[in-house]
Amino acid sequence: MKFCPNCGKEVTESAKFCPSCGKSTEIEQVAPAVEITQQHQRTPKVFPKKWLIIGIIAVLLVGGGTALGFTLLNGPKELYLMAEAKTYKSTMDQFEDQYGEDLKFQEEMLESPSSSELKLSGNVEMDTEYPDPTLEMVQEILDQAALVIKSDQDPKKQASFNTIGLEMDGSSVVDLELYQSTEQLGLKVPTLYDKYFYLNLDEYGEVMRMVDPYYEGPEKLDLSTIKWDEIKFSDKEIDEIKSRYYEYVFKALKDDYFTLEKNVPYEHDGEKMKLRKITLKMSSKEVETFINGFVDELIEDEKLHGMIADRLAKLANAGLEEMDVDFTDKKEVQKEMKSALKDLKSALKDVDYTDGFKSVILIDKKEQIIDRHMEIAFDGDVNLEVSTKNVPIGKDDRYQEYKIELGPEDASEGKMVFELTNDSKGAKDGREEKMKANFYFEEYEYVVMDFTFKMNSEFKGKNPNKQTIIRDFDVVLDGEDFYDMTPVSGKITQEKDVSVKDKHSNNKFKIEVNVEDEYESGSVVINVDSKVKLKDKVDLPKMDTASGMNVAELTEEDIMEIGQEVGFKLQDLMMELGLY
Repeated sequence: MKFCPNCGKEVTESAKFCPSCGKSTEIEQVAPAVEITQQHQRTPKVFPKKWLIIGIIAVLLVGGGTALGFTLLNGPKELYLMAEAKTYKSTMDQFEDQYGEDLKFQEEMLESPSSSELKLSGNVEMDTEYPDPTLEMVQEILDQAALVIKSDQDPKKQASFNTIGLEMDGSSVVDLELYQSTEQLGLKVPTLYDKYFYLNLDEYGEVMRMVDPYYEGPEKLDLSTIKWDEIKFSDKEIDEIKSRYYEYVFKALKDDYFTLEKNVPYEHDGEKMKLRKITLKMSSKEVETFINGFVDELIEDEKLHGMIADRLAKLANAGLEEMDVDFTDKKEVQKEMKSALKDLKSALKDVDYTDGFKSVILIDKKEQIIDRHMEIAFDGDVNLEVSTKNVPIGKDDRYQEYKIELGPEDASEGKMVFELTNDSKGAKDGREEKMKANFYFEEYEYVVMDFTFKMNSEFKGKNPNKQTIIRDFDVVLDGEDFYDMTPVSGKITQEKDVSVKDKHSNNKFKIEVNVEDEYESGSVVINVDSKVKLKDKVDLPKMDTASGMNVAELTEEDIMEIGQEVGFKLQDLMMELGLY
């Protein structure tokens, strides 16, 4: 076991630097805090740049940590990497503020017993000149109908009990009950038969031979599921990955690839600022060397192969057996992975990166990326451009933009563009957002597809875990593939109340979708009411002969008697619903 002499964090035996603090793991390079501070004042060369940059990339890739320790390094390369790290962390912090409680609640549901109820209802409205009796009957039924799904689950026991019920005017009409565990599977439709039909999973082969005497499949049905904790990478494994790839990346990105320009004027929506412009530029040969070197690292990384093979084996044992490769054989998987990576390296030899790679970022005083533009071309006929904007306007407003454009070198042949923008403005009690997404595909001056989605959202409530959110949206489809398509608009109203502390997640949605053309118009309304409660335990049924009938023990006489009873009850149900 090995520990960082600076911060005390556990590191791998082969680690030359600490992924947490970025410093060397060699004891002789550690100095007391006072002495280090004095050395800072004399010369900044006391901090090895390579290890500091590695620390920055660690922040970038894992989304944690701070930029402490990098403030004395302001070269183009260091600033570029620091800006990427800080911007990534800031983005993740914003996401955590808005959706962190939702994610934590979902994680709790993967570990703790819970009970949930989901109620779906809705209706269809049509504005037509002539009334349709059939439609009116359907509307009357939908006004009274609701689909209710209830679930009790225990993730540790891998068992659940679910009911699906159709209600009419608040009264149950049809129910279906489903029980599942690693040992049994049970089904009951109380309206048609008052007992469960259950299957002991180790009797699966016996039941299948009742249906097909020539059955030769598995004797036991496996319904076990894989848990996230079993396949996610541990902190130690992540540190091992960092130890190998961070060092490669920073050695491969040379200082002379970067240039810095200060006090660059920038303006957006009346907001003016002076920014630093950093350019990363690599020639075609330099890009080829960087990518091929990275693939070489992957080919030789047997520890990473082993980590992935271990996960694939667990997934295979959970039900992915029917594949071309036997994923339960870890050595075979590692061999196949290495072979595939070698094939990739061979294929990359034929790739021409044309004009190389160029990335330009504009950063503010806080090292946040305000504007980014990246471009690369492949084989002289495919150009890829990626650009982003994240512009703070005033105190509470922000404009964000993400754009990807792909096309041939000859622009007249066409292009494919995806663009997403979001204009967020702070309000007294919440915020407002205007979002627009567009996918555009053009081929030889013909617009094949032009899809635009707009949504204006109003968030009422400062607490993101307890809000009312109203979203108005419009969908417009155009182009050769969507000629003369009718525009769609609508509104989504959400009432949200999520609390890990109080062990509940409640969400109500009212979804209205409107369609209108020159002849007629109509709308669909869907109501969704979801309630989830975390519990210490849930009561799940046990299938036995007292409560049900074992499918493996059913005789021909049993089947005939059951079929007759179900037939009579089904006929009664259809008459009750007016369908017979």
